[in-house]
Amino acid sequence: MKVNEMTYQSLFKLGHVALYVKDLQLQGRFYQQVLGLELLAEREDRLDLGVGQELLIRLIKTQHQDQASASYGLYHLALLVPER
Repeated sequence: MKVNEMTYQSLFKLGHVALYVKDLQLQGRFYQQVLGLELLAEREDRLDLGVGQELLIRLIKTQHQDQASASYGLYHLALLVPER
C-alpha cells in the first residue's frame, strides 16, 4: 500500500450529518475553504456540502440564539477524506 493511499472497509456506511448553525454563510465558507468541500445545493435556509455528488454535511440556519453549550446536539464530527 502506498503511503498516501486510503483504505476504508466497513460493513456499513453512515449518511450525511445535519448541523444547525447561526451564521449559514460563515459556516459554509469554513467547510468549503478550509476542508475543501463542494457546495452541492443552496437554499435560503440550508446548504448541502460534499464531494462529487455525495452529500456529507447539511448546514441548516437556526434562529436559536442561546449558546451551543445550553442545548443538546452534535458539537464535533469526523470526515474521512482523501488527501488534498
